[in-house]
Amino acid sequence: DWKLTDLRGAFGMANLPPDSVPVLADFSVKVGDPDLQKLWIGCRIVLMDKDGRRWSPTSAVSLKTQDHVQTCTSAIFSGAKSGDTLNL
Repeated sequence: DWKLTDLRGAFGMANLPPDSVPVLADFSVKVGDPDLQKLWIGCRIVLMDKDGRRWSPTSAVSLKTQDHVQTCTSAIFSGAKSGDTLNL
């Protein structure tokens, strides 16, 4: 089960293309099948609006995450068990 827990803009960051604003999206996911190395191999977060427009993560902005927040890659190798909740 995936849940969007927060969505916010990171305004005022330097070195960004004109008219762009980084968006920080926090998710929690409850692990079902713990074989994440197999099931999440293509894990990536993509936002899509009601008109079908899509936004994918970019490497244009690098932000430090809090210690309890993982990326797809770190979650895959976290050793999470069925029923665990991960923060991405």
